[in-house]
Amino acid sequence: MDAETQFKILIQILEKKKAALEVILNVSENQEALLESPPDEARASMFKAMSDEKQKHIDEILHLDNVFQTGFDPLRQEIEDNPKKWRKYLVDMQIMIDDVLELDVKIRAQETKNRTIITEQMPHIKQPKPVISEAAKRELLHLYKQNSKK
Repeated sequence: MDAETQFKILIQILEKKKAALEVILNVSENQEALLESPPDEARASMFKAMSDEKQKHIDEILHLDNVFQTGFDPLRQEIEDNPKKWRKYLVDMQIMIDDVLELDVKIRAQETKNRTIITEQMPHIKQPKPVISEAAKRELLHLYKQNSKK
């Protein structure tokens, strides 16, 4: 497979990741509205279904991260050898990564807000600390390094 096709595939992967993150954000916002409604058994059942939906998309994102990394690694040398040739694709990917990171920040803020509501409603329940995936850590570190060079 040629490098141009690989870049196009990587951009498609980032688009899929962005779409999955948008769904997660939407579900998280809906969970907040649900948490603010009067408690009953239907609310608990709906909250669980929403959490399951988010988990499905989280699993998809983790898979996409692995596929992206697997596709990007072989291109590293090509990028180093011909950065001007691939500039358009790299700029497009950077824009997509920025969008993904912005969604990630919004999701984390929404999840913190939801956790606060849950804690206020059920103070006896201990809330787990959020875990950052290794893929997210790598992506953040990569972006930090790129942006600190500017």
